[in-house]
Amino acid sequence: MAIINKINGVKDVSISKFDWVAKALINKINWVEFLSLIYDISTANSPLEFNTRNSAFSSAFKIDTNHFINFWRGIDGDWFAQTFEVNTNTWVVTTVSTTLEFDTQLSYYNSCCQIDSNHFVNFWLWLLGNAYTQVFEVNTSTWAITTSWASLKFDWSNNWVWTYHACHIIDSNHVINVWRGWVTGWNDWVAQVFEINTSTWAITTAWASFKFDWTDDNFMNTIKNIDENHFIVCYTNQTDTDWKVVILEINTSTWAVTTTSILVHNWNWWAYNSMSEIDSNHFIDFYSTWWTIWSYAQVFEVNTSTWAVTTASERFKIDTQNNTYNSAFKIDTNHFINYWRGIDGDWFAQTFEVNTNTWVVTTVSTTLEFDTQNNAFNSAFKIDTTHYINFWTGAGDDWFVQVFTVT
Repeated sequence: MAIINKINGVKDVSISKFDWVAKALINKINWVEFLSLIYDISTANSPLEFNTRNSAFSSAFKIDTNHFINFWRGIDGDWFAQTFEVNTNTWVVTTVSTTLEFDTQLSYYNSCCQIDSNHFVNFWLWLLGNAYTQVFEVNTSTWAITTSWASLKFDWSNNWVWTYHACHIIDSNHVINVWRGWVTGWNDWVAQVFEINTSTWAITTAWASFKFDWTDDNFMNTIKNIDENHFIVCYTNQTDTDWKVVILEINTSTWAVTTTSILVHNWNWWAYNSMSEIDSNHFIDFYSTWWTIWSYAQVFEVNTSTWAVTTASERFKIDTQNNTYNSAFKIDTNHFINYWRGIDGDWFAQTFEVNTNTWVVTTVSTTLEFDTQNNAFNSAFKIDTTHYINFWTGAGDDWFVQVFTVT
């Protein structure tokens, strides 16, 4: 159990919670405030197994306080969507809608984001490199999911295996998507703004696609917004074996996308990354190195005058045991939870703290090993300050979902 012991001014992981509370009482310290800093992780209830056929690739999003939508690949490589409900007394997860099968071709890699209270946009790759996007509507009485308009095909890359998507909402009817596609050649990193007609829910491209990196074999990406028209993207350029951070700027009159700066941060093919915002100009990225498959956390600082990106501190090594598939979420102002696949393909979770003076990253809990099967692919989301939901593939390539408690 990891506890921040302010009594001695050091991190103390040896004493029990009860001993620590007693010690705090003796020293006339507000132990209720102290207990809020423990950040231990536990499972809140048993996992729900909701799909048993050929599971892969997931992107989940919160609908309201206790409902979530998840898009995933299932049987025959088809795409599905379903609504899940969390009982906030027992923390049991159940399905509250039938599955919607919205694409019946062999498909890969997706990313979704929320438009309004019951509409969501999903980007995905179809067989032979065709990239699609579509709006989905959730009926908040029955929780049934339907497609709101026909899908839009926006890329014909023929790069059918490795097209990654990372999308983010811009305003009430515009979304940016970053993906590995085809503009002038194989494996270009591309960004484009899409416009959603909120009457018909049709999607169109708002401006031409913008290529911001053009060498071969680009590999995995993640995106977060800095302000209303600036976005930070972490991605790999596999040919140069570089891990890069780029700032994208959107002209909200024309919806054209341009780059303001690119940081070539490191070599070694970073991958399987997940980024969270710390504050208005600091971001933490959890990632794995492709060659060694070690996992790290790195804080980046953005100068919002020049838009230059720098590393705010040394990267923090998390684990060295075959780590992949990170999915991180912010707990509070400087604490984060991360889920990843580690040694033997098992699933782990841990909490991390960022010192907002030095930007150094440390762990504040021991790792929780919550699945010991050969696992892959996950998507986590926040329920409330102390509860988090994670979707992942486990034994037999089946889909599981479970709630975790941070105390």
